[in-house]
Amino acid sequence: MLLGAVGLRRPELVAVAAPFGLIAAIGLARSSPPGVRARMAPGELRAIEGDRVSAAVELSSPQPQWQVEVGLGLPDGLTPVAGPPRRALRLGACRSGSI
Repeated sequence: MLLGAVGLRRPELVAVAAPFGLIAAIGLARSSPPGVRARMAPGELRAIEGDRVSAAVELSSPQPQWQVEVGLGLPDGLTPVAGPPRRALRLGACRSGSI
């Protein structure tokens, strides 16, 4: 909206849009990286073609996280059994969650 107001040379639209840009700039300046750590452990160390394999992903964070999305990239030749290997969850302070 702000760029459109400048392009149209409408100062009243700039005055309306400027506070929203200021709020966004302050929010970005005060934000910090989430600091989420992930560790993955395979369920099976060996498998042959046709076997099902599993893995556990452990997440930890020093501060609460509103939502963390985890996606597991699969190499060629592996297919997920129950839909895409992707989950969204909340992490509390000093707690860990696993999928």
